[in-house]
Order: sequence, then structure tokens, then C-alpha cells
Amino acid sequence: MDENTIEGHLGAAFDELVGATHLTKQVLWAGPSPQRDQLQGLLAFLGEQARLVDEAEAQVGGRAADLSSPSGRRRPNLLGAVDNDAPAALAAYVTHLRGLVDDLRQRAKDMGTGSGATLLLGVASGLETRLSDMSAAGTSD
Repeated sequence: MDENTIEGHLGAAFDELVGATHLTKQVLWAGPSPQRDQLQGLLAFLGEQARLVDEAEAQVGGRAADLSSPSGRRRPNLLGAVDNDAPAALAAYVTHLRGLVDDLRQRAKDMGTGSGATLLLGVASGLETRLSDMSAAGTSD
């Protein structure tokens, strides 16, 4: 696979992880919840994974030319979309993160072999484990 395609997948994954950190903050700001510790853990996990993906992207030549800075993008208002209903926001958040897991796995598959694909599979697996932990604790669905 050519370097531009790998850069594109890593850059898109980075953008999605940054977006997921924004959504996590929104759910945290929704108010007190028994999931606060798990959400704080997810926030730290997502931030660390975004950093690792950013480093991997830099190693293969940096941000693809057709990708914009994730901070320059408008992010959805999760709470506004569910009329400030914190449990509904949490459910929408979990659904979004499950989609992110699927997307990361597909990107890794499209990338084939290599350290970038391995990294994305690891991020997807770690995120899926954290979502399963939240589900087992009764914090989603």
C-alpha cells in the first residue's frame, strides 16, 4: 500500500479519535453520573491513542495533504441532539464509539499489514474492551 493511503487512514483515524474525545467531554459535562470514572478513563485512553496515531502518521510522512486539522472541524452537539437528556446522550455516545471501533478495524484491514494497521487494531480492541466494561456495569443501552 502506498504511503499516501496509509497517511490518509491514519489521519482519518486521528481525526475520529479527537472527535471522540470531544464527545466524551460532552457526556462528562452532562452532569453527575455513576459512569464518571469510566468516562474519565475513556477520555484518557482516547487522548493517548490519538497521540500514538499522530506519532505513527508523522513517521510515514505526516498529515495527508487532503486532510484538515481536526480542531478546525465543527463537532456535533451530542446533548443538543437529544434535548439535553443525559442518559440518551450516553447511549448515543456508546453507539458512536461502537461505530468508531468498526471503522478503525476496517481501516486496519484496508491498510493490510504493517505497524499502522496493527496500531489501529489495538486501538479498536482497547476501545471495545472499555465499551464492554461499561456495558457490563450497566452504563449503556
